[in-house]
Amino acid sequence: NIPFNQVGGVAKNNTNVKLSVSPTSSEWYIGLNENMTPFHNLSMRKAVNYAVNASNIVKHSTFGYGVQLQSVIAPSIEAYNKSAWLQYEQNLTLANQYYQQAMPYLQNHDQGNLSKSGVLTVNFYYESNNPVDSEIATILQAQLKNVNISLNLKPTTSNVFQTDIGHGHYAMFFEGWINLLATPDDGMFALFNGANSGLGGNYNFFNNTTVNHDLVNASTTYNKKLRDQNYTQIQNILASQAVEIPLFNQENVIPVTTNVHGPVAYPTFDFFFYNDTM
Repeated sequence: NIPFNQVGGVAKNNTNVKLSVSPTSSEWYIGLNENMTPFHNLSMRKAVNYAVNASNIVKHSTFGYGVQLQSVIAPSIEAYNKSAWLQYEQNLTLANQYYQQAMPYLQNHDQGNLSKSGVLTVNFYYESNNPVDSEIATILQAQLKNVNISLNLKPTTSNVFQTDIGHGHYAMFFEGWINLLATPDDGMFALFNGANSGLGGNYNFFNNTTVNHDLVNASTTYNKKLRDQNYTQIQNILASQAVEIPLFNQENVIPVTTNVHGPVAYPTFDFFFYNDTM
């Protein structure tokens, strides 16, 4: 895969190259670790959700190859709830209200990062070798200034990032999940079941009794209607708890020379060549 900021140049400068672009089962999000201050507090999680203009971030960070999400799984996945996060369309009035609601908590639990003027400093971690990550960090930093949150950008090498995120060392971070089975279970069980907190994939360290129960129940329900009702309820609870900030579904972009016919791009970012012709 070619970095998104270079894809356009590849096709423009090589007339014998075409771009294969297809949807994937991925979900990229801003994580909020509930085991760490300040995001143990629901009002703080809601404050940042309302402060963020997700559509703006997606538009200017994915170079045209990201589809904005309104929930925690990809639009192509069964039971995708396209309205779960609509309530968090950027609203700076609500963002500031929730920030003020969180102030007593911050004063008691996060004094070291809270200035006398009410500005909270938060570290934001992301992988340093990806232009998409860097764009997101810069835009997010500017947006959160509107609610007195000063984002301290922490670009981190991939090996350190993947180790530390699983051990719960980051309060706020940018991460993605590729749903290899393209099912709601694979898209949510690892990320939101309390038993999987940390290295199991639940980097937000979210733990909710109802969600834990419904995830298990849905995974063993054969009836699609009943199963999807469970998954819809789960997504609504995750939204009400502002568990993270969903951003985008990343498309699979592969440059292919124009004389190659037949390769198939899979939603898991795999690319299969089995019946190709030239």
